[in-house]
Amino acid sequence: EVMTVGKFILLLCGAIAACFVVYTLADPVSHCPSVRARPLACMTNLRNLYLVAQYYREHNGTYPTRIEDLVPAFLDPEKTVCPVLLPTSKTAKDVLRDRMSVHGATDYLYNFSVLESGVEDLVFAADAEPHDDGRRNVLFANGKSEAVASQRFSELPGVGLLRKGGIEMSE
Repeated sequence: EVMTVGKFILLLCGAIAACFVVYTLADPVSHCPSVRARPLACMTNLRNLYLVAQYYREHNGTYPTRIEDLVPAFLDPEKTVCPVLLPTSKTAKDVLRDRMSVHGATDYLYNFSVLESGVEDLVFAADAEPHDDGRRNVLFANGKSEAVASQRFSELPGVGLLRKGGIEMSE
């Protein structure tokens, strides 16, 4: 029997759909919208850190010196946890509780004195660890953000000045 163009296209579409189903079932986590949105949520956390630092300065006349100065009055402690690095089985609150017993560190590097310097192309804050794709979210002193490859990260101005701070979490 000769296959018509219509049957061929229908068969091809069916094969593509079957491949997509197998692909999705093989790695369901990376296809979940909430997992795909995590890098954006991470970048939002960094931008919020910048905005909160600006707000803090307006009310206190100076930038904070440590992230601990912002938590919890100005910044939700859960916003110091990178959603990309968050295990799928845990919430940010669970991760914070686990960390407080060990070292109390955030998932972000930062340096508030960079904001005081007025040098806009210095890195103000960044992911402490690269994401699964090898990139890190970076926020500059001018408020602009960018996802950069790990190889390029160490070359950015101000990266050597970044530090990782700890926070206390109340029950």
